[in-house]
Amino acid sequence: MKPQHYLQQYRQYRESLDWESAEQALVEGIEAFPIHSELYQERTALLLNRQRYPEAEAALNAWYRAVPTLEKQPPRITRYLLASRVYRELAASPIVQTAVTHLLAAVQQETPTGERALPILRHLVALVGKVENQALLAVCLEVAYKCSPNPAMYTVMEQLLHQIGDEQTLRKFWQYWLAHANQDCEIHAYVVYNAWLGASLDQVTASFAALDGQLGRLSSDGLFRLVAVQLATGSARFDTTELHDAVTQQLFGDIPMGHRLRYIEALWQWNHPAQAEQALQAAELMEMPRPDHRLQIEAIRRQWGLERSLGVVGTPSLFEDHDQEVACHWDPRSDKVLIVFTGAGERTGIRLELMHAILTNEPLNVIYLKDRQRLLYLNGIKQLGGSLEASVETLKAMVPSHAKRILCYGNSGGSFAAVLYGHKLGAEKILCMGGITDLRVKTMQQDGRAKVIAERILKMTPQYAVSLRSLLENKHSMTLWMVYGDCDERDENYASHVKGLPGVRLLPVEGCDDHNVTGWLLSRGTLLALMVDFLKTAHCD
Repeated sequence: MKPQHYLQQYRQYRESLDWESAEQALVEGIEAFPIHSELYQERTALLLNRQRYPEAEAALNAWYRAVPTLEKQPPRITRYLLASRVYRELAASPIVQTAVTHLLAAVQQETPTGERALPILRHLVALVGKVENQALLAVCLEVAYKCSPNPAMYTVMEQLLHQIGDEQTLRKFWQYWLAHANQDCEIHAYVVYNAWLGASLDQVTASFAALDGQLGRLSSDGLFRLVAVQLATGSARFDTTELHDAVTQQLFGDIPMGHRLRYIEALWQWNHPAQAEQALQAAELMEMPRPDHRLQIEAIRRQWGLERSLGVVGTPSLFEDHDQEVACHWDPRSDKVLIVFTGAGERTGIRLELMHAILTNEPLNVIYLKDRQRLLYLNGIKQLGGSLEASVETLKAMVPSHAKRILCYGNSGGSFAAVLYGHKLGAEKILCMGGITDLRVKTMQQDGRAKVIAERILKMTPQYAVSLRSLLENKHSMTLWMVYGDCDERDENYASHVKGLPGVRLLPVEGCDDHNVTGWLLSRGTLLALMVDFLKTAHCD
């Protein structure tokens, strides 16, 4: 076995929150490959994240003994960063100075103005409170002053100067950065926040004036800071309408969970309860929220008297091992079975365990399938017989006697199989998310996605170079929902390919330019409603 086998095992156990098995996979990997740096790195990080600091120090020292020097720079930098975390938590450790030495060396190897210097600088700043080292402070200031105006670097230096209580240097630093910020609204947003922390209300007023009409240009980091100040102070300096518009613009995008929850609190205070609750539901369904975020979600629900929503943290993995192709969930209370065809990434657009929590919010039988051959299930599923026809017959036999209605779900490339298999299985409804409907040579070549899979399919027998249109034009009893982003040209073309055919219902998602329309809907709090509607709607819709 190769090191990647142990790393893959570790990641699977980590995803299901089985920390003991995750650590054991790394220990076994280190025993088998005692000089493989990534295995040591992951074990040190795991122990740190589990707050087992003495063991993390022992793991780090074992790493140094086994791999005293590293040829590639990024792993060496990673080791310095992990070392700083270990030594920072173990303030009494006699080797805390080692962290400073290693990180100073790391900074000297980096371009002072480079982005890669930032994480190193963050760790240096964090060490200031643990050890008195003037060289450390000098390097931090040198790097900061050489950098062009950068909000992230600005915040790091704010943290440093607040820690050491040097208000004179802090004011000088503000003036320097503001002089170089010009009209950079991001810098002013950071100044507002940090000036508020330092009770410099005149600076808050001056910097906020520079942001008039500019809030829509802020990143989630900058906007987060303004919202924090507004919630804390209720200051009349802030135009709530402009803040609300800026928050709404970002709320359902790809932003940090902490920012998302702060925005939700703001929406409640600004009297937008429906929008806040929708956003909170989306936040609860995000992948693997941290424990502190889960507590914050619960606090928001208690504060505003909301019922508890779905929760998936701690849900075990549906597939027992990486090579498994089929997983089942049976519920005798339901007369429906949903067959889920995952896409090329072996997901449903979102993590399988997350989708499972959504699907089984009400009684439902589910069969999950993985395309391990990377042929869009066209060559069948090995675990179900190895050919398309054999797989269909095995699936028919698997459906429990109490399940009279068959439905199918397909994500991306899995959508083609959902329709093809669904037709053969006698499915009454099929839901395709960002689905592929045409495997003819010209279309596959124009698509450009998953080129390796496309090339493999096109090299197979001509029977697979087909479109679903020819299948759906013939008499059938299926209802097909096609969900896709109306701003994703390729997915819109696939949907148009089956437009107007019997039983086909096109459901374009306005403003979505993402092929992963499932994740897009999840982040906006509307995926659950879609799935509930699909599962409960009568066959005659």
